[in-house]
Amino acid sequence: MSFDGLLYAHRGTSSTGTDCPICGSADGRCRQGKPIAVKTKDGDRDADTVLCMTETASTMMSGWRFSKEIVGMGTWGFWVEDVGGRREYSPEEKKAWAIAKRLKEQEFKDECAQSLSADERHQLYSRLLGELTLSNEDLGDLTDRGMSESEVEASLFRSVAQPHVLRHDYPRSLPGIDPNNPRRLYCASGYLCPVIDPHQRIVGAQIRILGADDNKYRWLSSPQASPRQQNAEFPLCVRRPAGRHISTDVIGLVEGVGAKPFLASTRLNQVIIGAAGGQFSSSPETLREAIAELGARGVVLYPDKGAIANPNILVAYTKVFELLQEWDLDVRVGWWGQEDSSFPDVDELSGQEVKLLTVASFQRTASAKAIANFFSLSQGCNQPFDLARSTTPEILKFNQRLRADLNVVQLKSKVKCLMHEKQKSWADVSGLTGDRTPSELKGSDYQTILEKLANN
Repeated sequence: MSFDGLLYAHRGTSSTGTDCPICGSADGRCRQGKPIAVKTKDGDRDADTVLCMTETASTMMSGWRFSKEIVGMGTWGFWVEDVGGRREYSPEEKKAWAIAKRLKEQEFKDECAQSLSADERHQLYSRLLGELTLSNEDLGDLTDRGMSESEVEASLFRSVAQPHVLRHDYPRSLPGIDPNNPRRLYCASGYLCPVIDPHQRIVGAQIRILGADDNKYRWLSSPQASPRQQNAEFPLCVRRPAGRHISTDVIGLVEGVGAKPFLASTRLNQVIIGAAGGQFSSSPETLREAIAELGARGVVLYPDKGAIANPNILVAYTKVFELLQEWDLDVRVGWWGQEDSSFPDVDELSGQEVKLLTVASFQRTASAKAIANFFSLSQGCNQPFDLARSTTPEILKFNQRLRADLNVVQLKSKVKCLMHEKQKSWADVSGLTGDRTPSELKGSDYQTILEKLANN
């Protein structure tokens, strides 16, 4: 099932509390930026900005415009409030803008193509790891997660400090090297988790930030050196159970490139591929090459706990499913009931039975959960659902079964928006439905409320 409709209707033009107005997350990873001046046909107007760690690429979002991706101590999508009043551009201007955009994208790809190769990164990062050790504090964090001494050693995790001075010079083209000092790391304090490709080369790293409660993992990067590879994609992390030779016929996918893929591979006795933020579809070439190199014919996606309640994550999962099925792979979803945070993540499993669901079965479960959580996540005026974004017969059939539920959610959104515009509370409109509570209403009831509110 495509969850684009849920995502599109998910956000309004404003936010309350600590929720991110782009992805709806309240976990503190996203940040409110400083207002900026935006030129409109009526002159300059102030517009709010948001740094979102979930939505890091251009997509439709009511009330907001995607500006650019920012890579530094993490990967962010920079969003600017759509303040309206912008003038209409002529076809010639739009064409010129499209050409300029393509040229900018090509320029970025050309820059990435000139970055260090995988072999060069591996050589340099291997030497760098040889200079580092693991502190007692970081060792304690890893052993608390159930890792044995041999597993800690096999993980290649190493402690870093801010600032961290190195014994040797490293080229500034290596992501993570201070642009002003070739013997200093450009990173926060924590432990370094190497990102390893299917050829066992270290092609990048993330830092597990010491004492962080949110945004715990950040790419090792520097202003002059992005963690992106020569193909302009972010690297994926391939982890194998330490000291064991196992089949790669069926492999697993998890969110993250830090400790989680390593621990998951050990717990499940399976080769695991991890992607930062679960964004596998943002690195399609890298993912396909890794699967081909491993010789896998089947793939199991292991969702994080609570992921099915987040429409943005479900959109990312849908894109992954479509890619894998396009490559004629047998796709399953690992499920142990992880609907919310009361369940363990895949790297925390301890004796739980993991069922392998079909994609369709998982999507039925996930869609029901996403719809149930819709109103606790939505704010402000919502855009209508687009139920025509399906791409396969299976998705089309599933969308048809859910059409009634989605239409009810859409009507509720419209009622909520109109109540806000007319400054009405539920007490003001409950008489229109025989004083029934919202949970007792059907789609036809909301249609009645909508029509009567519009005529008042």
